[in-house]
Amino acid sequence: MSKNDRTISHPGAWTFTLALAKALIPVVLAGVSAVMCKRLGMGNGEAAAVTALLLLPFMLRAYYKPLLCRVSNLRWWVVLLELLFAAAMMGVASGVQAKSWAWTSWLWLLVAAFVGAMHSMAADEYFYTLYGRRDKKHALTWGACAYGMALVVGMGIVLMAAGDMEVMSRNLGEAWSLAYQGVAGVFVALAVAQYALLVPLRETETLAERKKAYRAFWQEDGHWSIVLVLLVFPMHEWMAMRGASLFMVDVGSIGGLSLGPQEVALVQGTVGGLALMTGALAGLRWLRRTDSSALFWPMALAVTLPDAIYVYLAYTMTSNLLVICLCVGVEQFLLGWGMPVYLIYIYHYCKGRNMKARADICIALVALSLVVSGVLTGWLQDAMGYRRFFAMVTLLAVLTLLLPVRKSST
Repeated sequence: MSKNDRTISHPGAWTFTLALAKALIPVVLAGVSAVMCKRLGMGNGEAAAVTALLLLPFMLRAYYKPLLCRVSNLRWWVVLLELLFAAAMMGVASGVQAKSWAWTSWLWLLVAAFVGAMHSMAADEYFYTLYGRRDKKHALTWGACAYGMALVVGMGIVLMAAGDMEVMSRNLGEAWSLAYQGVAGVFVALAVAQYALLVPLRETETLAERKKAYRAFWQEDGHWSIVLVLLVFPMHEWMAMRGASLFMVDVGSIGGLSLGPQEVALVQGTVGGLALMTGALAGLRWLRRTDSSALFWPMALAVTLPDAIYVYLAYTMTSNLLVICLCVGVEQFLLGWGMPVYLIYIYHYCKGRNMKARADICIALVALSLVVSGVLTGWLQDAMGYRRFFAMVTLLAVLTLLLPVRKSST
């Protein structure tokens, strides 16, 4: 059996490592960086906005296609981009200790964002080229595991290490520099793993074919309902997750929970990441055993209603770490259980003709939703306070149930 045959028949290892690298990049850019900015003295509005803008390059997938068409080996492209991302992380590690740390580190993060966006597209191209139109539902399982592990690594291990080094070194810049060096090391290890596990593949679709498929999307009937769902349905959850990170770090005098990096790592990284992964695996299992149309509303409610948990935390301002962990664990488990309804919606829409182009457009719209929600989060929180902010997010979550989502698509 050739290596190519083994890769197709045993997809678990390479699918997990590739999905882990793909998921860890936005976690580092939007999650870890937001906590770093807050710890180094940046305000909520600015911290949320500048880290949200780092996701703008993920909206430009259509412009990366010409580069991919010039690549003769997708495996080398994936490995190279992961090594370049590691190099950009070393740049952040150097920039965070500079006198003008905000601009220097943000520019390196922006470089990392463009590299990460190209990696995201290259990883998707590799996956679709290898599997074509085969059934890819098992990839959702590996993807759920990878995203949960990305939260554990990024928001858990990295933040915990940064917090420990803050205590030991008494130098915030040095502590976060070492943390980003650790992230660079993780991506070097992932690049080595991808080189060992992936097989050489070449992109088969031409640039002209992809452009034609992009134009076809905007000429389809009902494409605006797809755009509306992809933009609005997850927005409340992006706002809740981004607001929760700021909420936990902020001091009690302005309504925060006053948690340190180690405690945020435990709550959002370890407990939240594992709960999200467990919930997603449970949700996917239920979808395989039950009619998806019967689970549509329970899963949609599971995604939306648990945002009210943050309203409870904002009003009680509890200092009990066990209660905080329990609340976040329940919220993330229900989110994980319900999110497959959104992912299956995207999957069913993308499969068939023009699969790659539709996936590009869907991911670009999700990235736009992340950018808009991230920019709004900090400003709204500053203006409204955490209690009214989370109440507004919960109301927005309920309103998303009115979106014109066709249950047959799930």
